[in-house]
Amino acid sequence: MNDTIDGAGAHQVARDAAAALGHPAGRAVVELLPELRPAWWVLRGYLAVQAAAVAMTPLFAGGGLSFPLPELFGSQLLDLLAVVAAVAGSVALGGGAPPARGCAGWS
Repeated sequence: MNDTIDGAGAHQVARDAAAALGHPAGRAVVELLPELRPAWWVLRGYLAVQAAAVAMTPLFAGGGLSFPLPELFGSQLLDLLAVVAAVAGSVALGGGAPPARGCAGWS
């Protein structure tokens, strides 16, 4: 099975995207996406700590996938601080606080 998109396939994708953006629901989704960026930044930071906890499970007793707070250091306070630091780093990486409504250019 060939999973690459040839020239004709790329044109079909472009036509489909244009058709989706021409529909009111498609436009609404595109307008909503920038509003979801801050939620993505928070989720990305949390998942980074969760992934580290899962990856380090073989090294330490316990740990692994846990909710709502990843068990990384064996201390809830240190685990919470790790999540807060990772979320702050993720927000900084993403561009900081979103600008006032109507402004563009933040990632």
